[in-house]
Amino acid sequence: MNDRVTWQCANPTVLRASRLVAIVGNVSTGHEVLPPDQYVPSLARKRIAATAFFRDEQGRVLVVNPVYKPVWDLPGGAAEADESPRAACRREVAEELGLDRPPGPVLAVDWVPARTIGPDQTLLPDGVIIVYDGGVLTSAEVKEIVLADGELAGFEFVTADEASRRVTPLVARRIAACLQACQAGTVAALEDGSPVT
Repeated sequence: MNDRVTWQCANPTVLRASRLVAIVGNVSTGHEVLPPDQYVPSLARKRIAATAFFRDEQGRVLVVNPVYKPVWDLPGGAAEADESPRAACRREVAEELGLDRPPGPVLAVDWVPARTIGPDQTLLPDGVIIVYDGGVLTSAEVKEIVLADGELAGFEFVTADEASRRVTPLVARRIAACLQACQAGTVAALEDGSPVT
């Protein structure tokens, strides 16, 4: 049995890298693999966002009132291209609240399914939301909050029950899970805001 690989190409110097990957994959795995220029576009695309979970000295949760949404939310937002979720959280909190501080540890990772939004029922793809512990803000730190001009109409510290009347049911579930994670010192693994069992 001959274990040597025989390369056959009219001009070996112009062998494309993608074809080389397919050939090497064929040699090492026994079947042809997709070259990078075909494999990468086939990967699923997901949204990723990061939010901060701040509490006040009474244990209430900070929620914000975005002008572009009909409901309140946790501060934060989408990660930009080549931006880590942690960096996105810090940037969003600085932009929205004027608080420039590194996020604390992860409190929750929440996969959310695709859904339609808006009057035209635009499809929002599924995504992953990472919630970082923002910590407890003192009354002096709360006074330092400066709302982003034209982005937020207000902010408030609320109990979990009060939050459920302002935010979506998904965010209400996420808030409840984060409160439990804070108390237990754990990270909540969530799907659509509910703990994964």
